[in-house]
Amino acid sequence: MIEIGENLVLLILGIIHMVTLVVVLFIAMKHI
Repeated sequence: MIEIGENLVLLILGIIHMVTLVVVLFIAMKHI
């Protein structure tokens, strides 16, 4: 249970990081 929970947290953080990068790139492209 504990290991699954940690993996889930890492997965969520990874997804948030990817989404953040995509949003930043999208905003940067709109400004150019």
